[in-house]
Amino acid sequence: MTYINWNVDVFVDPATLSPAAGGIPIPTYGNYGGPGYSNGSVGGIITIGAHAPVDSLDALFYAHDLAYQLPFATNFGPANSTMPNSTAGDALM
Repeated sequence: MTYINWNVDVFVDPATLSPAAGGIPIPTYGNYGGPGYSNGSVGGIITIGAHAPVDSLDALFYAHDLAYQLPFATNFGPANSTMPNSTAGDALM
């Protein structure tokens, strides 16, 4: 697992499992793996010309992020509404 990013600032509140400042640090993977981590940054969005996935695992994270983003996006822009992660995961099934 050479694509684990140990120095990215992603923190999760253990009580809610939501991204939160001051929570437990969570490493990310490649350009798309991690809570609130997409396109190589925290809070990133997938746009035309986005970073390519680094391997097949990151490609799965990319597909999840895209499924999460597209139902609420216009022109690959940021989501206008929230969507539970389970719905994004269900969209890939």
